[in-house]
Amino acid sequence: MSEEFESDSFMFVESERKISKISRESKPFPPKISKFISNSEFDNEWQEKSIFEQIKETSAILKEKKLHSKNQSFCVLGTTIDASGPNLGQILNKLKGEIITFYDKSHSKLLVSVSNAALTNMVEKEPPKYFKKYVSMIRPLHHNDQLSSSFEILLKESEKFTMIKLIPNTSYEQLEEYDSLVRNFLIANNKQIFGETLKNEGLIFVTIDYKTLQKLLYESDFIYRVSQVPKGISEKISSSKKAIKAIPQSFRAPTKKEMPIITVMDTGLNEIIPLNGLIEVRDGYGTTNFDDDNGDDFGHGTPIACLSTFGEERREPISKIISYKIWSQDKPSDSFLGILDGIKKYKDKSRIFTSSIGFPDAELEDVYELDRVIQRENIAFVCSAGNINPNQIENEIRSGNSYPNYLKKYQVMAPGNAISSIAVGSIAKNNSMRGTPLNSIAHEGDVSPYSCCGTKNEFIFECIKPDFVEHGTNLIYEGASVTTQGINGITSYTKNGKVYSGFVGTSFSSPLLAKKFAEILAKYGKQIQNIETLKAIFALSSIKNQSTCSGYGVPRSFTSCNRDHALFIAEGIIPLFDKTEKKTTTIQSDEIYIKVPNSSIEKITLCIVHSDDYKWDSIPSLSTFIEIDAMKTGSDSLVPPNNDQDSLKKTNVKLLKYSFEKKSMEATWRFRLTPKITKRIPTDYIRRTNVRYGCAILLSRKSNEASKYSVTREVKAVK
Repeated sequence: MSEEFESDSFMFVESERKISKISRESKPFPPKISKFISNSEFDNEWQEKSIFEQIKETSAILKEKKLHSKNQSFCVLGTTIDASGPNLGQILNKLKGEIITFYDKSHSKLLVSVSNAALTNMVEKEPPKYFKKYVSMIRPLHHNDQLSSSFEILLKESEKFTMIKLIPNTSYEQLEEYDSLVRNFLIANNKQIFGETLKNEGLIFVTIDYKTLQKLLYESDFIYRVSQVPKGISEKISSSKKAIKAIPQSFRAPTKKEMPIITVMDTGLNEIIPLNGLIEVRDGYGTTNFDDDNGDDFGHGTPIACLSTFGEERREPISKIISYKIWSQDKPSDSFLGILDGIKKYKDKSRIFTSSIGFPDAELEDVYELDRVIQRENIAFVCSAGNINPNQIENEIRSGNSYPNYLKKYQVMAPGNAISSIAVGSIAKNNSMRGTPLNSIAHEGDVSPYSCCGTKNEFIFECIKPDFVEHGTNLIYEGASVTTQGINGITSYTKNGKVYSGFVGTSFSSPLLAKKFAEILAKYGKQIQNIETLKAIFALSSIKNQSTCSGYGVPRSFTSCNRDHALFIAEGIIPLFDKTEKKTTTIQSDEIYIKVPNSSIEKITLCIVHSDDYKWDSIPSLSTFIEIDAMKTGSDSLVPPNNDQDSLKKTNVKLLKYSFEKKSMEATWRFRLTPKITKRIPTDYIRRTNVRYGCAILLSRKSNEASKYSVTREVKAVK
């Protein structure tokens, strides 16, 4: 698209807030009752007791805790009612508590705070009938909630580097109290604590043994979850290509004083000649050696940093680099902690972060921590989708599971499976000097044979993973073996400063997208407030591929429009609807008005990307989607998009197209954006949630050499 779109700048428009109130009938009372069903054997055994017995035993267990708050405790509830109705509020009022998190998709199993005084009162006097009817289970946190059985087995074998997550969604004062109690306990038991900078996130990192952890869980009631810190892998597919030894001995420093900064969180960075004047900071977590020590002659972090500023063509640099080293061969377990620490440290200097360190053993609950940080800090976190091991590909093909059928067996790797991260897969674009070999696994332009695809997380509904694909390479299947022999890889600089054309893997695809994000920020800077706008621009302008494993396609460099196109940008933050007023629902929407200047415009393409700050889930989840209504002035009816089926999808990206066969598109168009919820959420928590969005709207006309002005100029001329 760089060849097609290259003259007129984007146009930024202000959205208008629309507030409407609609009457509603009160919900019937009492509500429909459904049986609480749990897959936990422990839950089912606990429910054999009466609710009164459960309350008394819960209170007795909590009183035995040595590490506890004077005012509140935490309980797991199993309810029989709709979480979005008023009756859950009754239960919380009785407990004088708040929802901490939901454990399941139906929102029937949840963790809540409980006033110690309220719990004591319920022990002294049986709970009211409604409580017995609506609550099927109330119990303290159990180690089954806090510790997976697989990690428990590993801990029994030897001590592990462990992440302790304190109770989320509590006040800063409470979190500080819990943090102090746990740290004092660990220090008293001679345990070394890491991650001091992440105290405000409620995270404690420690190497701990099973006996000490058992004691901590038994004596406390505010440990939400304990898991092994995911080990990062610096993964790339080996290539037979050799480095080109000849390199320029001098390199022209960037002329721009203000360049966007990309934070590369990887294996470190060497100070090679091509990066002279471009390295803003070299830093790292838990190390003073900031060099790229990937373990071979080529490196990992250095070529990734070079791709993120030069691209594969090694042209003029577009960005400066902060290198934050999070992985080394000696400390692969530092990577996850390093990512969280690096974002916290550099979020005010950099809006684009890229990492090609994957976490194959990370659980969705671990990814949730990172997902919320990315959304809250409003950063673009671009990461690799992950690679399928060539040995696994060989086994798939030998067993008759040919390409591309096997791709979806290998899901996008953490952290790319977080909703807020931007996962980048790979396409087989560059095959060989002589064209595509006959024994290549993929055709040119198709998804690379090693690129991970999809996710098993049903909580993200119809969101697509990976989000995009970038230039990668192919593989050859020859003699029952998978090889890169005769295949060109991605070209970048090695950690020794040499040019090398054999980099293979999604690790080297993701920085190419980070560079394109930086190109936008280099031109428009703070005009773009919401990071979702960057994704919307590229989802709209990408070259689409039929495979669902290619996400929204291959992004094209796109910083301005040619004569026959004009791009509008709109951003905003919209609160969800509010039902707290009796018999009235308040709905807030944003309206975007676009002037289509004349009848030569044949198509409008709209892309909107959003995220939300709903924080009461336990794994990455899509809690909201945006409904889009289009209307053309002069008409009283809504205009449906050509791809109307896509408008109904529950996803964080909507890409809609509008055109008429006979009627003119000329008019002022209004697009109304209304946030909706994907699941039943308690009323009080709906109104606490905000949706942040970025919207890109492209006007297109047929190539019109006879026209005196560009579409952008014609739009600006319309009064």
